Amino acid sequence: MLNLKSPKTRPAVITTRSYKTFNPEAFSEDISRVPWDIVGLFDQIDDQVFSFDNLFLDVLDQHAPIKTFKAKHRKSHVITPEIKELMLRRDTLQKLARRTSHPSDWKSFRLLCHQVKSKIRLAETEFFRDEINSNKENKTSIWKTVRRVLSP
Repeated sequence: MLNLKSPKTRPAVITTRSYKTFNPEAFSEDISRVPWDIVGLFDQIDDQVFSFDNLFLDVLDQHAPIKTFKAKHRKSHVITPEIKELMLRRDTLQKLARRTSHPSDWKSFRLLCHQVKSKIRLAETEFFRDEINSNKENKTSIWKTVRRVLSP
């Protein structure tokens, strides 16, 4: 038996600064306390830049530390604004149904779930059909599209 599924791709790892608790007043206060005259003690420009970077980044690391996280979701090409609106309505209906526990609310939520799924499937079908039709001469692109269909 052939294994037609491709292995899962690893999530993208993003490294960025976290400004979640950044306080501009405290940062400017701490940056004003840094002994900047140390930078002028070096003769070489490279050494001066290196010391400036170290002094500045030490203060910045205290106020906006570097965080590394995994990007869990990639943006879908098939989600249209209409589908996004349906998904938003579905989510609000789910919240309402959980709050009220009324059978009619659950029924309307389920109906909207099915509607969202069918719209997404239709959009995916159209997207992949367009991909294959636009690359009829390029067999490599067609096979890449087929592999994407087989491994969502």
